[in-house]
Amino acid sequence: MKVIKYKGYTISQANNNHIMICKDNKMLFHASASVKLNEDSLKKQLDFYLKLIKNNLGDDDCE
Repeated sequence: MKVIKYKGYTISQANNNHIMICKDNKMLFHASASVKLNEDSLKKQLDFYLKLIKNNLGDDDCE
């Protein structure tokens, strides 16, 4: 399993290519991927997630 820390979040990709984003030991996002991602690609997944919730919740809820 690949695990990185970025912007206060933990982003991981399991051996089955599933991606998980966690903060404070809580899973916030889970998705499957068709390929193994490198560290930069995992960071882009978090950036996408943060943009997604910002557009749906507003700036104050994304800290």
